[in-house]
Amino acid sequence: MLALLRLHLKMAGGPFGILVIPGICVVGAALIAFMSFRAVPPSDYPSVSSTWLAIMTIGGGGVLLLLVPNTLASAVSRDFKCGMIHSHRLTPMSSVQIILGYLAGAPGQMLMLYVGTLILGTYFAASSSIPLTVGIVVGGWWSMQVCLMLLALMLSSFILATSIASGGKSQGFGILFVVALGAGWLMVMFVPGLALILGVLGGQVFLGVMRMGGLTGNGIIIATGALFHVTLAILFIEAASRRLRAPDRPLLNIPSSLIFCLIWLAALILGMHFTFRYSLTGPPDDSQHLVQVIASVAVFMLVGQTVLVAAAAVIAGTDEARAIGVPYSHNQRAIARLMPLCVGLMAAVTLFTLYDLTPPQLQTAPFRETSRSIWRMGAMGLALLASAVLDGSWIYIARLRGKSVVWAIGLSTTLLKILPLLAEAAEAIADEVVRGDNTSVARTYMPGLVAGASPIGTMMAFNMKDGHPWPGLIIQVALAIVAVALACRVRGAFVPASRQITPPSASAPPRLSA
Repeated sequence: MLALLRLHLKMAGGPFGILVIPGICVVGAALIAFMSFRAVPPSDYPSVSSTWLAIMTIGGGGVLLLLVPNTLASAVSRDFKCGMIHSHRLTPMSSVQIILGYLAGAPGQMLMLYVGTLILGTYFAASSSIPLTVGIVVGGWWSMQVCLMLLALMLSSFILATSIASGGKSQGFGILFVVALGAGWLMVMFVPGLALILGVLGGQVFLGVMRMGGLTGNGIIIATGALFHVTLAILFIEAASRRLRAPDRPLLNIPSSLIFCLIWLAALILGMHFTFRYSLTGPPDDSQHLVQVIASVAVFMLVGQTVLVAAAAVIAGTDEARAIGVPYSHNQRAIARLMPLCVGLMAAVTLFTLYDLTPPQLQTAPFRETSRSIWRMGAMGLALLASAVLDGSWIYIARLRGKSVVWAIGLSTTLLKILPLLAEAAEAIADEVVRGDNTSVARTYMPGLVAGASPIGTMMAFNMKDGHPWPGLIIQVALAIVAVALACRVRGAFVPASRQITPPSASAPPRLSA
């Protein structure tokens, strides 16, 4: 591990590049700050310190959350292009040591730059307040930095794992940038649990911590988010180390993907709980809360695809082993076949728990009617179960035919979950334009047969006045049955590559027998 760490540090510029260049940047910032202090009277020193503290906070956060993950992605891409990744795989070091060497060595220059912002930030925090509250401000600022470090560790581990899984071609950094920075607040308004996973509310919550001087008040939110970040970082490090020497396997196996889903299930439920207790996203109204419930379940269904991908890899591998006569584990195959049911049940648990957390003042009449009816709640659970079976069959077919699983998930999500909702929403908007009605689409849009092809539309229909939920449930079950039948047909026609016979070319010369 130390040898790999020294290698990455040497490729980053050696001691000069690691220490001198960040040192020059820090010294330059300190000189500019000193000149700004000399330009104002002593009575304005605390306000100037507060300004520079904000600059150091933003700069350090940018280094940790943007530059460090980008440096890791570039290092992995470089090693794949020059072939150095093969030498890493042949070293006697364990895979975990190699991954830790990447995390500590590749972004060494950026980490030293962040250390400089810590030193300057601590000084500015101490000089930005009166002596009686110096400890409170410094303690709050350091609490914020610790949480930022844990968030950066999770993001860096995710970028490293996805980069290794994609052969250095991962776009995970761009996805995180768009999601967390471009539409972060908007997404958290609809899915409060994302605040505990992505940390996109960090600025608002951490500033509250600075004012209180530690993990108090909103501290339970920060502590919970930090725990999720550490757990996910360990999970991604383990996944990257396993994928490093097994590039043909999925990034997450079945146990790891189940843990991943359980983390998200807990985050979605706790995020909704914190919304009501601590006003995490502000006090929602009844319509906004219904969107939060359905959107949170939809996010879990998307996360559950990781379990279905891992299960499809196991089932496809056992199918090929059986086709060529190689022994395989029947128990492992049976467990993998149960994973779509497991994902569907976990999605139903998420839905039922979010219903149970809803306070009475946010329960509309259809919402209350559905929550009190065992048949309607069971029907929504059955729709989620059928959707998971459909997704699992679709991913299995793509895996068995050697197609891209990522494209299969994207196509299934677009065609069977998003497009039906957009089609009926567009129809409602066009109908309003033709009739000239000023009534909002949210009041006139009723999910029907088209939206019933999406489990999201089915859940909406169960919670809207005069909705039509039962056709959607029938469509969900019918689609699942068709998908299972198609998967069985593809499996029956499957011929492994080791038994495929390529006919000789017509232009090839005939072989001469001995």
